[in-house]
Amino acid sequence: MKTIAGSLVILSSVSLLAAGCAEDQQDDLTSTADALSCGGFHHGDPGSHRHHNHRRHHHHHTGGGGSGGSGMTTGTGGHPTTTGTGGMGGGDTSGSGGSGMTGGSGMTGGTGGAMVDPRCAAMDGMVSWWHADNDYDDAVGTNDGNPAGAVSFAPGIENEGFSFNGMTGSFVDVPNDASLSPATEITLDAWINTSTFGGRIFDKITAFFSDGYLLDMAGDQVRMIVGQENLVSNASPPIPAGIFTHVAGVFGPDPGGSGFFKMSIYINGALAGEKLTGQAFIPSNGLSMRLGSDSNGGSLFSGVIDEPRIWNRALSASEVQTLFWQTTNCAH
Repeated sequence: MKTIAGSLVILSSVSLLAAGCAEDQQDDLTSTADALSCGGFHHGDPGSHRHHNHRRHHHHHTGGGGSGGSGMTTGTGGHPTTTGTGGMGGGDTSGSGGSGMTGGSGMTGGTGGAMVDPRCAAMDGMVSWWHADNDYDDAVGTNDGNPAGAVSFAPGIENEGFSFNGMTGSFVDVPNDASLSPATEITLDAWINTSTFGGRIFDKITAFFSDGYLLDMAGDQVRMIVGQENLVSNASPPIPAGIFTHVAGVFGPDPGGSGFFKMSIYINGALAGEKLTGQAFIPSNGLSMRLGSDSNGGSLFSGVIDEPRIWNRALSASEVQTLFWQTTNCAH
């Protein structure tokens, strides 16, 4: 997945970010004046984009062996994720490399490698993730998309993103699959950059009906619909034009134990609206899921959508904040 890209200095600065982005949560709509101060990213110059090597599937790195010590001395450990084979010791016995964070065997010990920040680890429950790096592949599942009309690729928050021109037929179509219709919990997140407000980000619902879910822009705010329930963000200032902004919509049981379900919207990791609802399920349908338009080919998004993901559980507020943090602090 991703590894730490910063030092303890960066970790300190992230702690300040988390503190600055924290918001008191209420049972009804909650605004956040800090949502955009916590980090939109402007990418006017393509040369300024981060370039990571995306892979269809994420693999763990292979660790190197530790070197043996001289005689009774300590050898050096291997990579912290896998076991390495130690070099020959200069004394009676050769040492073996560090296995994970453990020392070597024999008469020579091994010391572990550098520690990986746990916040860079993949979170459970991810169904699909489209990197949009010059293809339409699902990086973690089997829900590959298909281009419809004028879809291209443009600089994204990481490498490329899906670029939609807001004209008829400009969307990505992901064929229907049971994994795209979780029963009671869902999280949708993506990075968006637009100068023309409005349009679908995710859509798996019949236009003008209540048989699914969507995440889109309602003017310069973010909206989530699940069945008959809807929630519009209350960010002030609203979504900025021409700046990459992280948006997320969450639906699931209220973690506060009220017995109700909760809908929440986050902008750049900060809570931008929430509400409780008695609706305790997500309606399903046989439609494909679309990125950039509704089921009729309308409500078109104009701009770039990058790194869209769908989860089969309701991520917590701290997990959504971590998703926002990961993009600029963890590398593949």
